[in-house]
Amino acid sequence: MEDLPGELSPWGDPAWRDSVLLWVHTRLRELGASQIGDLQPRIRPWSVTGRVLTDRGPVWFKANPPGSRFEPALMEALSRWVPGRVLAPLAIDPDRGWSLLPDGGATLGEKLGASASASASADASAGVRSWDEPLRQYAALQRAVSGRVGELAGLGVPDLRAARLPEQFDALMESAQLRAQVGAADGITAGQYAALGELRPTLAAWCDRLAASVVPPSLDHSDLHDYQVFVSGDGYVFFDWGDASIAHPFTSLLVTLRAVSARYGLAAGSPELDRLREVYLEPWTAERPAAELRADARLAMRLGAIGRAICWQRAFPEAGRQLRNEHGKAVAHWLARLLEPAPD
Repeated sequence: MEDLPGELSPWGDPAWRDSVLLWVHTRLRELGASQIGDLQPRIRPWSVTGRVLTDRGPVWFKANPPGSRFEPALMEALSRWVPGRVLAPLAIDPDRGWSLLPDGGATLGEKLGASASASASADASAGVRSWDEPLRQYAALQRAVSGRVGELAGLGVPDLRAARLPEQFDALMESAQLRAQVGAADGITAGQYAALGELRPTLAAWCDRLAASVVPPSLDHSDLHDYQVFVSGDGYVFFDWGDASIAHPFTSLLVTLRAVSARYGLAAGSPELDRLREVYLEPWTAERPAAELRADARLAMRLGAIGRAICWQRAFPEAGRQLRNEHGKAVAHWLARLLEPAPD
């Protein structure tokens, strides 16, 4: 999506914009910067970001909408709980959802190259293996914070644990945003909407099965792809936590495997994707047999569609009707995935 006009975010309000610039300059001077350039905004309905050049290096400002205002406090907590695995904020204003971040350098996506077209199988295999170590380190992060679910909830991170997903599904089904897409172009058909309603008992059973998993709930990034990971020496730094939730950790595989599939033209269930799933699951094999973990992963990836639909409801209040309609199509798209062949 192209950069959007300021009226779709608070950036269009001169008073809000001036308060941002004052906060950024004040925090940077407190950090020792004496030369501070202009903030060049990148405006989205779900965030306002901007790069600022200083004599102490480039920094980034980010403002979150109300639906993801928890992100600055979450990043600050993660920088203490799993140091070196996330960008440590230089400054945050949790009440306003603002953060000031160091430049993270090159992303994994930039390292892999910009092309998302299908490659020769040997090249695809090598590219997929570039995700091995990032996924191991991401799994280690999730395991490290799995005992902090209460603290995560206290920070305002949305609670999408399996036991709560049926009520979240109900709310989505009744939302005006989804109902507007029934019969709309690029939305869902009346038949699909009815089928989703009929799926409710089965969905509840899936949630019960996942809630019984021996793998504890943890933090789900929810949008983990190769442009959300910085490459830092032999390590990887995970950023952009605005879509995060408390969930079954395996839910993270939904977006990651779809992104890898799209980049290399791989079909779902291909050997390369199955192997990558095994790399991610390996750290949990001490607690449960691999076959059971695979079953949990299938369920988590299916039910993760509910979380992805919820994420598309997060936007600044200034976002207009047309944009909300576009987001409604994304909500419909993700919920329609629940109608695909059932997990084993």
